[in-house]
Amino acid sequence: MIAAFFISYYKMSWIHHKSIVMGGLVAIGFDRANHYLLAVSHSGRGLFKLESGERIARDYEDWAGRAWYSPDDNRCEGIGPLQNETFDIVGLHGGVAYEEAANGMLKCRVERNEYAWRALITREGIDEEICSDEEDLKGVALSRDGKWFVVGISSEIEIYRNTAA
Repeated sequence: MIAAFFISYYKMSWIHHKSIVMGGLVAIGFDRANHYLLAVSHSGRGLFKLESGERIARDYEDWAGRAWYSPDDNRCEGIGPLQNETFDIVGLHGGVAYEEAANGMLKCRVERNEYAWRALITREGIDEEICSDEEDLKGVALSRDGKWFVVGISSEIEIYRNTAA
């Protein structure tokens, strides 16, 4: 009975929060304070407030060959109010955006097979599948504080919120 409660408690902790439609997604990453999400696409960058999903800033420069985007070390300069911040990003060129969060209490990973992928969060040895799909996965990112989990596919970004954080 205790194990069943434990599993159901954690199953209920992640909820879908927002969807952002964005074609040509290249990479995603969180700001250091875990309040914003930076999205890089083939047509520029967008900065989104995580709580509301509101777009705060936008530019329209293609990422290819730009000084603000570094696929070699998976970093990107911010825009708008965070133009002086460098974001660690994950996406088309690889990268790992915070596989562990909340002092190692949460870990994220992606499992793939030839047909689909699924994103999982592990807490205290128990896996919770957050989402799965057959779309072209660009990257997953877990915020440093463990409150946000973001999945980027080629046509959109899905934001999940940890209600237990």
